[in-house]
Amino acid sequence: MTNKNVNYSVYLSNFAVELRREEGEYFGNARLICSQNSYAQILQFAENLAHSKAMPLQNYTQFELRYEY
Repeated sequence: MTNKNVNYSVYLSNFAVELRREEGEYFGNARLICSQNSYAQILQFAENLAHSKAMPLQNYTQFELRYEY
């Protein structure tokens, strides 16, 4: 699945490999590893990186439910 309007990025933190959508600024302690627009390719890369680092993969690309009060 490739979407030209959406970029995905892999970050490496002290505790996990993080996969995120590039919709805004990411304010965290993680280091940017790479970005691209192919979700399938970057997911494979993130899974391989997490496996090689023996760290969990945190996939933050899924839409979260948002509640309005």
